[in-house]
Amino acid sequence: MANEKDQDTALKPLLPLIGEKGVQRIIEYRGYRDGWDKGRGRSLQSASLRMLVELAGYLPTLPVMPDVVLTHDGNISLVFTDLAGKSVELDMLPDGYYLYSEGLDNLEREFDKGERKDLLALLRKLV
Repeated sequence: MANEKDQDTALKPLLPLIGEKGVQRIIEYRGYRDGWDKGRGRSLQSASLRMLVELAGYLPTLPVMPDVVLTHDGNISLVFTDLAGKSVELDMLPDGYYLYSEGLDNLEREFDKGERKDLLALLRKLV
């Protein structure tokens, strides 16, 4: 099992995508246990973190730095604000991604790994 310092080093590829603040949030979220937020939250799911690291390899930077949020399901969500001030959320699911865009008539769509190129093209247009 990797120690904490090794785990922190493993997060370095995320720096261009989510910045130091985002990496620090993930480190903080690793300390959350099932039941956080008055019993509603699950601990950080390792599959969600793997999906984020994998995505960062294909999408190293965007013009806007997202906020990094832990969902009640234990998944990592990147929350962007588009040029119109609308929310764009990208959740890292265990085996894919969920995108919500407030600015595109509340667009909601799930993408599996095989649809990553479509997801990235849409995300680049939104933010």
